[in-house]
Amino acid sequence: MTYQSLYRKYRPNTFDDVIGQKNIVKSLQNAIKLNKISHAYIFTGPRGTGKTTMAKLLAKAINCEDANTYICGTCDNCLQEQTGTHPDIVEIDAASNNGVDEIRNLIERVKFTPIVGKYKVYIIDEVHMLTMGAFNALLKTLEEPPSHVVFILATTEIHKVLPTIISRCQRFDFSRISENDISDRLEYIVDKEHRTIEDGASRVIASLSGGGLRNALTILEQAMILNEGNILKNSIYTQNGMVLPQEKAALFESIYKNDIARMLKLYHDIQEKTVDVPRFVMDLVKSVKDSLIYQNLKNFDFVDQNDEVLILALNDMFNTETRLEIINILLDYHEKIRFSSTPSLHLEIAFIEMFEKFNKNQSNHKVDKVKKEAPVMSFDELTQKQEAVVAVKQEVPELDLKDEVAERINETPQFEINDDTPEVDTHEIVEPIVETEPIEKIEQKQSDREPQISLMDVKPQEPTEEVVVQRNKLDLTTEEIVQFMVSADKTARHKDTQSYMEIKSYLSNPKWAKESKLLNNSQLVLSGNAFVVVATKNQIQARSVLDENNLFGLLAFSEIIFGKPKQIFATTAANFTVAVELFKDLSANKQLPDPFNDDDFITTFEEKKDETEERLLNLFGDKIEIKE
Repeated sequence: MTYQSLYRKYRPNTFDDVIGQKNIVKSLQNAIKLNKISHAYIFTGPRGTGKTTMAKLLAKAINCEDANTYICGTCDNCLQEQTGTHPDIVEIDAASNNGVDEIRNLIERVKFTPIVGKYKVYIIDEVHMLTMGAFNALLKTLEEPPSHVVFILATTEIHKVLPTIISRCQRFDFSRISENDISDRLEYIVDKEHRTIEDGASRVIASLSGGGLRNALTILEQAMILNEGNILKNSIYTQNGMVLPQEKAALFESIYKNDIARMLKLYHDIQEKTVDVPRFVMDLVKSVKDSLIYQNLKNFDFVDQNDEVLILALNDMFNTETRLEIINILLDYHEKIRFSSTPSLHLEIAFIEMFEKFNKNQSNHKVDKVKKEAPVMSFDELTQKQEAVVAVKQEVPELDLKDEVAERINETPQFEINDDTPEVDTHEIVEPIVETEPIEKIEQKQSDREPQISLMDVKPQEPTEEVVVQRNKLDLTTEEIVQFMVSADKTARHKDTQSYMEIKSYLSNPKWAKESKLLNNSQLVLSGNAFVVVATKNQIQARSVLDENNLFGLLAFSEIIFGKPKQIFATTAANFTVAVELFKDLSANKQLPDPFNDDDFITTFEEKKDETEERLLNLFGDKIEIKE
């Protein structure tokens, strides 16, 4: 028997055999069942998604002699269609019959009644290839054809078809077939061919097919020829100019480990193969994108499972901001590569740029420990980095606390300042600080008084590298911020965040202008029953909020804002980020300090001055000086 290509050999013979396009199949079946056959259909969609196949099935179904089924497969009409000898089903390739004369000949034949079946069906493939004159010649017949004629037009470029043609047809848009459906179909065909295929190889082919089953069958056919026995994944990668996942992982690892010599050697080894450079770039983009999806979902349901090792490696090596930057660099160079005669050179430059920008010694990498120096970080940078604190339940049975903390941090989503800010307590993630407006600089002289703010000493296990932060005695210490985190309350923060957004409305109020200006453009990050902690862009604003001269004014203003007096504390975004790292270490070692009590905070005004002074002394000890 003459050899037949797989896509022809396994072309569906019934509607049940069609892969994907369920809505289209259902619509056509209902039209046949209700005997509401349109005079013209137009099928559009990507190549290999079943347009011509569906046209043939429709032609076969409307001429089938068995009224009890859509396609019986045994009557004369069905058998003749399957062999391609049915006189009433005419296929026309518009690419080679695109002139006016060919269409006029077709119009002449339309007048004749069917010879065998009930309908005379004309399938015009690649209809967009018709000339303007041919379209105009077809227009009248397509609008008012004889009752025994059905036109089925198929095209991959619907925008090239005249709108007047489209408006006279029932339009069906074919979508790309899912990788799961393609993979299942390939494994079915491999089994029918009495061959074996390595686990995951069918998914590799499906990912290469671009949603077209015909493309997938062509790749499978080549793989069957290349592999005499079991069809291997590596052979599919090689024959299609792809790079193995482990090779891509090694490239990224060399960037992470600051090993440029190894990176260049790996890259040149890859280039010695026949690699499709644009596809390689998009494969890298896809892998990095998949790692971001996995970071949030913690499963491989929506990513390429063949890249599992690479995805896990990327997730461990680079933080979210770094991976997004990698994607941007690769996409920028992809545009240059598309129009370049030396694509390999551009890609090599892209890797060098990634190396220079994201090597391990730079702060853009995922932070594994607290750096020796903590630079002052802007709100914008903090937002991009998406650093987060994890507050872990004190009692979680049979869980690895360190792994849980790391996992919860990676799950932190982005949010806009106008949205509902995430809720924070000892069971929740403390979300990153977001700023939508520049913070205006507040010029204010420092108080000559003794510093006001100093909380209980917390002595956790020292980090492996000491944090050095430029600060004075007015600043909250990192340990104090951590204790505030432990004391934070979920319900209070959710409620207070909404109220805190109203601060700007008091800027023009003479009574509260000073207090609202002190807090303007800061972000509420922690909240308890008797306190709130806000984050500012710079030390000047934070110290102004903490200045004892502003204590009772802010306390009164807090009652206006929150409905009850709360002591307001402030720190900078950079200090808050450093506290994140300390919090993670303490959480992992189960050394978090005890939370504050409500009695530790000042919630009374000057009328109860004696009691307030006593609380100040109890809370801050000898660091506070009371002056009359």
